[in-house]
Amino acid sequence: MNRLLLTLCALLAGVVTVTAQGHEFYVSPSGNDTWSGKLSLPNTHKTDGPFRTLAGARDALRLLKEHGLLAGGATVNVRGGTYTRGNTFLLTARDSGTGSRPMIWRPYREEKVFLSGGRTIAGFRPVTDPAVRARLGETARTHVLVTDLKAQGISGYGEIGQRGGPPMELFVNGKRMTVARYPNEGWLRIAGVPQSGDSLYNKGLEREKRYDGVPAGRHYGRITYEGTEPSHWGTGDDIYVHGYWTFDWSDSYQRIESIDTARREITLRPPHHWYGYTKNQRFYFLNVLEELDSPGEWYMDRTRGLLYVWPPAQIKEADVSMLESPLVELDTCSWTRFEGMTFTYGRREGIRIRGGHDNTVSGCVFANLGGDAATIEGGFHHGIVYSTIHDVGLGGLLMKGGDRKTLAPGGHYAEDNKIYDYSRWLRTGQYAVVMEGVGHRAAHNLIHDSPFEGIAIRGNDNIIEYNEFHDLMKETGDAGAIHTGRDWTWQGNVIRYNYFHDLKGPGL
Repeated sequence: MNRLLLTLCALLAGVVTVTAQGHEFYVSPSGNDTWSGKLSLPNTHKTDGPFRTLAGARDALRLLKEHGLLAGGATVNVRGGTYTRGNTFLLTARDSGTGSRPMIWRPYREEKVFLSGGRTIAGFRPVTDPAVRARLGETARTHVLVTDLKAQGISGYGEIGQRGGPPMELFVNGKRMTVARYPNEGWLRIAGVPQSGDSLYNKGLEREKRYDGVPAGRHYGRITYEGTEPSHWGTGDDIYVHGYWTFDWSDSYQRIESIDTARREITLRPPHHWYGYTKNQRFYFLNVLEELDSPGEWYMDRTRGLLYVWPPAQIKEADVSMLESPLVELDTCSWTRFEGMTFTYGRREGIRIRGGHDNTVSGCVFANLGGDAATIEGGFHHGIVYSTIHDVGLGGLLMKGGDRKTLAPGGHYAEDNKIYDYSRWLRTGQYAVVMEGVGHRAAHNLIHDSPFEGIAIRGNDNIIEYNEFHDLMKETGDAGAIHTGRDWTWQGNVIRYNYFHDLKGPGL
């Protein structure tokens, strides 16, 4: 018999747990997806017990519904452990609960449940390759370790894009490591922008001549730098620069085509930054093996599949982010709740909600993700509440919904959340909360420690109230805690009873 038929037989055998709250199922790393999903007692000979995966529990619930044995939703209690996702855990309309019997996914008795989009890696050893050792500094040679990801069956490391989320990232002992860069902290300044060349990529803003009378952003695809650091770098690497190229509210990553160390000139590979490049703006180099020179930095040789790292401490656990889609997606699903879980090590969102209505994410943690923590697109009355979001590559919560033609509200809400240390990869255009559409609410959230802004409003009849904002705009300029405007039809929004403090940033 196939797995689903075996599961149905177990379910029909009457071993499903039913409480006053309805049907209860269990998932455990030591379970089996052919079992019935009941909670087995410890130290017993197991012939039945919990499911092994979330997908196993979902499929069993679908079988019960198809055979008329389950009306509405149920509760799936997930035992503590890490559940690694090689693809998105997808729930659709057939997995919905009802208003009186929602579908609930939660940890069992507050055990720690991690949904991970990463892979744990091992096999770190000292660097012995003479060619690589020659490129490392004398001190780095005694500290940098290497591991072969290809030998561990790990591929698909990703590439650095101009904007968007990061490629594969490295986390050691639960902390994000820094791609080897120069300088290690702070910024360099563009020494000049040559005003000659074969192609004028950007004519610049004539109304805003920034330095030496040159229009802001005008360029021929080249910039110059001060100092001599690049003169000892090897060739053939995929070296990038990241910077605020013309304005302190717009950053991007740019790949380097070549470096002329005699002229101290960098030729940048298209596509170029859309606002061009301007003298005296901030930037730094990254993805440079020779600059792997301090604890917490790492470098990936994508051709050979070798990962190099100078660990900040003894490596107890190392993980790389792999999943390039949301860890969880609710597509046209309704009356479903996720409670108390941690979403981590994915390259995109922790959870995405599309369509449907009345879904809730409560008491969850979103950390060490490459994209946004959670996105809501369409549907009605979805909420993210009592959750903690930190160390994400892009933004926190994105809420889209409602009809601007009729002003019918979407009714999404973000309440009582702690959102901090977001926008870790892209430094501008990322927010703790985005409210797009009609009739959303952000209330009682604590938002702090970001290079850019706090909340963005794009639409009508949205409410921002009882939030606290502090230590924002720490790296950018021409910014504020709340961002809206440039469209006179965005009316009816209400901002009230918020607490703003410590918001002065260094940018222009």
